[in-house]
Amino acid sequence: MTIFAREEHGEILARWQALGYFAETIVCLDRHLDLKVLSHSALDRIREAASIGPDKLASLNRGLPFASDPNSAYGLDNFVFAAMALGFVHRFVWVLPRRVLAPGQDLRMTLFDKLSMLPGYSDQLAATFSWDPANETASARIEGCEVVITTIDRLSSCGVEGAKVDIDLDYFVSDDGVLLECPWDVGRQLRSMFDLAGAPTVTFSITSGFTPPEFEWLAAALSSGIGIPIKRRHGRNRKSPLASLKALQSREQLSKSRFEMLLKSELIPIGGAGLALGSVLAARTGYLNEAEKLYFDATASDDNAYWAAYTIGTRFLENQDYKAAEQWFNRSEGDLTDTMHLRARKLRILSLMRQGQLHKAKNIYTELNRLLPLRQDIERLGMLLDEYAERQSA
Repeated sequence: MTIFAREEHGEILARWQALGYFAETIVCLDRHLDLKVLSHSALDRIREAASIGPDKLASLNRGLPFASDPNSAYGLDNFVFAAMALGFVHRFVWVLPRRVLAPGQDLRMTLFDKLSMLPGYSDQLAATFSWDPANETASARIEGCEVVITTIDRLSSCGVEGAKVDIDLDYFVSDDGVLLECPWDVGRQLRSMFDLAGAPTVTFSITSGFTPPEFEWLAAALSSGIGIPIKRRHGRNRKSPLASLKALQSREQLSKSRFEMLLKSELIPIGGAGLALGSVLAARTGYLNEAEKLYFDATASDDNAYWAAYTIGTRFLENQDYKAAEQWFNRSEGDLTDTMHLRARKLRILSLMRQGQLHKAKNIYTELNRLLPLRQDIERLGMLLDEYAERQSA
């Protein structure tokens, strides 16, 4: 038996269908909870594709994980939501690396923070969220599925007998190359807890930049631990701009010649997604004119370029050009199916406040609070608006 590991986590959705997953308990080792909400139209397309079969379902996965093109229906950040909607999973156990928790933060806070960002699910979250202090695990129900958060040392107490195992190699390493868990040790623990005859699903996450390329060896170490060979299986579109992604993660201050080299060699050849990524790079480096041009080129090439618009907006905000910042945050708001949409909406409110447009800012805040009523950061934003209004009227 050999595990043929996929490149990116979104590819696992079609794999689960091909394996016949239905109402499973899935134990997922991942640094991220890939549970962003999908729009109704995206879910309709996903259900229709799934009714045809795994190949059709796979065709709706984003070809490039950082793209936001309207032709795709799901990707690495929301495929778990799709799996719940399709009935592949009824209990999802998210195993988080122990070293990623910030000082003073526990698993309860982490899960609540993630799930409270799902628009339309606040009532479910409030009614079902629970904390098990004995095992230090938290859970809630979303889309009829129980979502549990734990760590590898507490996993055996979570009632996971007979579960399917899914492993993203970014679980073991941070973006900046810090080892978070030992893959050999974790593999040995999994082998002792589960019957791995069905073989775990595994992804590398190198194309997206979440696993640094030099950590490809994690697969071999994990393989040694679980006692099953792992081979890398490349997907349908692997023209990933790894040098550009690395420059973004390292916050490298690009020279103009270096930026233009990345643009020509890696980004322009992959179309709208590459142009949007180039816009992000340009904005972070301070080339705002180039960033704006690349944004509009990206949207003309059918990429929504929300990330680019958000990054441009933050640069204008830093420059205290609140009018321009508000316009760019407006372009990056989306439909709250991404955490960036939430950040953009909050910063748009602040930009409007700084312009003195308090009525408009308050209206946007009221709608945001209605959609995400459990978010303390949004509540604090409302208090800030009230305080600002009082000072202005004094």
